[in-house]
Amino acid sequence: MYEDASLRADESPSLSGTVNDLLSGIASGGHPPSVLQQLHGLKDFVEQQQVDELERALGELVNTSPMSAEESAAVVSLFQFWITDILPMQGDRKTGPSAMQPGDNLLLRGGGEAIRGRAAGPASHS
Repeated sequence: MYEDASLRADESPSLSGTVNDLLSGIASGGHPPSVLQQLHGLKDFVEQQQVDELERALGELVNTSPMSAEESAAVVSLFQFWITDILPMQGDRKTGPSAMQPGDNLLLRGGGEAIRGRAAGPASHS
């Protein structure tokens, strides 16, 4: 379905800029709510490790999303990277303490460095 799932170093600056533009557009209301709904659906498939459903949804995203072709391609590249590189590493460490759990977030710092964080939930008052 996709030619090359790996993110090459020469593509990173362009990919990063496209993703930043996409996120800015969502934050400013420049994209319809359906874009955020599509991205949230993709995130759900990642958290549930439903690779077949994720790949199906990525195909639909390319054909039906109101995002630009460049934005859609950037989103597909990031999720394909997760399918081919991140998920297999998680499977190797599934029993270890570093395996991601539902509710964990994979965040990217400037320069593309990935960090993990826990989604903020309601504060408990004990």
